[in-house]
Amino acid sequence: MVNSFAPYRAIRAWLPLNQVEEVAALPDVVAIRPAIEPIHRKLTTSEGDVAHRANLARSTFGINGSGVSVGVLSDSVDNLAQVQKTGDVGAVTVLPGQSGVPDTGEGTALLEIVYDLAPGAAAFFATTGDSEASMATNIQALRSAGCDILVDDVAFFSEPVFQDGIIAQAIESVAADGAIYVSAAQRPAYLDERAGVDGNARSARYRVAGAGGGTRDRCAQHGGLVARSAHHYGTVAGHRWRRHLRKLVFLGTPHHGAALERGGHRLHRLFDRTPYTAPFARLGKIRSAGITDLRHGSLLDEDWHGRDRFAHGEDARRPVPLPAGVDCFAIGATMGSTPRDLRGRLLGDGIVPLPSALGRHRDPQFTLALPKSHQWIARDMSHFDLLSRPQVYERIHAWLAG
Repeated sequence: MVNSFAPYRAIRAWLPLNQVEEVAALPDVVAIRPAIEPIHRKLTTSEGDVAHRANLARSTFGINGSGVSVGVLSDSVDNLAQVQKTGDVGAVTVLPGQSGVPDTGEGTALLEIVYDLAPGAAAFFATTGDSEASMATNIQALRSAGCDILVDDVAFFSEPVFQDGIIAQAIESVAADGAIYVSAAQRPAYLDERAGVDGNARSARYRVAGAGGGTRDRCAQHGGLVARSAHHYGTVAGHRWRRHLRKLVFLGTPHHGAALERGGHRLHRLFDRTPYTAPFARLGKIRSAGITDLRHGSLLDEDWHGRDRFAHGEDARRPVPLPAGVDCFAIGATMGSTPRDLRGRLLGDGIVPLPSALGRHRDPQFTLALPKSHQWIARDMSHFDLLSRPQVYERIHAWLAG
C-alpha cells in the first residue's frame, strides 16, 4: 500500500493484475481504477511580478506581504536549499513528511514566485501527493497551520466536471473559514467545462476568486456572473478582498441569461413529453448548475432552493445589484452592423442577446443601470470575437487606465 486517507475512503496501492477482480468483489470496495497521475502547470519565471504590478504595489503602498501566510501546494520542494542560498526564496515551513521529495521541484518554483511578489509573507508548503485525497488532506492541513492564502498548480484528470469533487470540497471548507484560494488554471482550463462554463467547478471558481483580490478585474462571459456572485457572498461573509476591487469589466456576460441555455431547456421539455425521446431528456439533465444558471442569469444558490432546475418555470431569481463602490463596465457584441440590422436583433452575438450583455431588462428591479459611458457595443462581432479583436482590448484598456 502506498498511502490511505480514511476520511475520503481512498487507498493507493500496487495490485497484481490477476487479483484486481478478486479485490473488486470485496464488499468494502466501491471502485478500482488505474492510478491517475497529477498534471502540473509549469511555472519557471517570476514575470508575474511586473504583469500583476506587484512591484508597483510594494513601492506605492509600502507593503510586502508581512503578516500574511501563504501556503503552496505542488509536487515537491527539490533543490529548495540551493535557491534559498542564492536568495531566491526565504524561509519556508514544510509540513512534516510533506516535502514530496524527490520529484520535479515545481513547488520550489512556485515558492520563488511567491517570494518575488511578496517577500515578507510567511511561506508554507505541502505536497499534493499522488491522489485527489492526498491533495484535499493537505489543503486542510495548510489552513490548520495558519495559511491565509493557498495556491496550487496541480490538477487531476479524474476530477469531476459537473459537480464538486473532494478537492473542490476541501477548498470550499477553507474558503468558508476565511482563506483565499487561488488555482493556476492557465490555458488547459479552456479545454473543458471546468473553467469556461461551470461556475461550480474549482478551476473557474477559484481562478476568479484569486483575480478578485487585485485592484482591477476583467471577467469574460460566464465569469462575470461568477464575479458578481462571489462579491455578493463575500459581502455577506465580510471578506476583506472586496475592498481591493475597484473596476470590473463584463465581457459578453449573460446578466439576464443566454438564449442557448433557454433553447436547450425548451428542447429538454419537448423530449420529456414522449417515452421515445425521454432518454434524451435524461441526458439533458447532466447539465451542470453553472449551465442552468445561464437560463436567466441566476447568481444565488437560494434561487434554486426548493426548485427543480430542469422543471418548467418563469424567471424566479432574486435581483442582485452591481458591486457597491466598484466601477462596472459592460461590453456586448452583436452580429449586426447597425442598430436596425435584423440579424443582430435576432441573434445578438450568437450566444448572448445584446440587452442581456448590457444589463438591460424590462423589469426595473433587474436593470443594472450602467451609465452610457460604461457601455460599449461591439458591432459585426460574434461572442467569441470578443476574445481576440483589438478594438475590444483598446476599449478595456481605456476604461481600466482612466
